[in-house]
Amino acid sequence: FKSYSRVGTSHLRFISILRDPIDRLRSLFLSEKRQGSLDLIGFNITKECLKDVLSCEAYLNITFDMWARLQVSRAEECSHLNSISNIWPDCGTDGIFGGIYSLQLEMYLRYFQGDQISLVRFEAATEDRRQCMDNVGDWLGFTGGANLT
Repeated sequence: FKSYSRVGTSHLRFISILRDPIDRLRSLFLSEKRQGSLDLIGFNITKECLKDVLSCEAYLNITFDMWARLQVSRAEECSHLNSISNIWPDCGTDGIFGGIYSLQLEMYLRYFQGDQISLVRFEAATEDRRQCMDNVGDWLGFTGGANLT
């Protein structure tokens, strides 16, 4: 086992898969709503409803548009009231905040060089996995057609 601090950070490589922020938010909404774990801050949901949200009409009637508008409103309110320049992570890291990629990547760029980070579009990773993995392998310096799939 080697500590990265002993070998230096220049050997590290990071791959960040970026999804369209709206597609990401919609997918998060659908997944969390289906699981009953949707962020309900700002919604007027009764305590009785919170006991079993998956059987509660008020919860089931929440649409993506309603939820997304509330997410945007919370982000705007937080950034204006608190004079926060870094809306991520200071206002939150989940929901709409998780799609603010530029601020997330800036944190890495404080410690690592840009050529140590590869940005991969989610669509590239899902639509043509083999080509994406070949590109990542090339970027990592693998030779001889490394099979990453």
